[in-house]
Amino acid sequence: MKMRKLHLLLATAATIAAFGVGGATLALLTDQASPSSHEFVAGTLRLDGRRGGGDTVPGPMFYLGGDQGLNPTGEWAPGDTQVRWFEIQNVGTLAARMTKISATMSEGADTTLAEQLFVRVTDEYGLEVAAGRLSDFLDEEGEPFRGPAIELEPGDILTLTFEVSLPLGTTDAFQGLSAESVTFSVSAEQVRNNP
Repeated sequence: MKMRKLHLLLATAATIAAFGVGGATLALLTDQASPSSHEFVAGTLRLDGRRGGGDTVPGPMFYLGGDQGLNPTGEWAPGDTQVRWFEIQNVGTLAARMTKISATMSEGADTTLAEQLFVRVTDEYGLEVAAGRLSDFLDEEGEPFRGPAIELEPGDILTLTFEVSLPLGTTDAFQGLSAESVTFSVSAEQVRNNP
């Protein structure tokens, strides 16, 4: 009888041990976080633009002077050309295709001189991506990107060169006029599913 009790106790202990381990395993498996594969997340299209060329003070790209930056243009004379750089970074999660370049001036600014100033924008390879009078860039439609499409993958940075000139043939009628400060911006669209 003693032997039988010992076998019964061992069998009971083995059964308890088996369920105990199984229960612990079951608890570990059910305690895991459920996978998030059932979630849908919309991508983002976001560009971050800033003037480059060592002008670390935030502000417009072209300005006469004051505290707006480190590279003021000063007063212009016919034949003058000013060059600035604009860095664009795709900080979104979707690839972006550049579509147009626009410019803004402060509200109520005199845009008469903008009819004379000529803007030429080139990419990092010196290819012209937009050109025209500053007034064309100020228009609501802006200036569309020309040539092969420029696309930026997430994290990519594009540097554009802006060359603005006052033509040599500008008459005395434009003396004393000011374009104040000019800020350029770039618009883009998502590449995926957008032919």
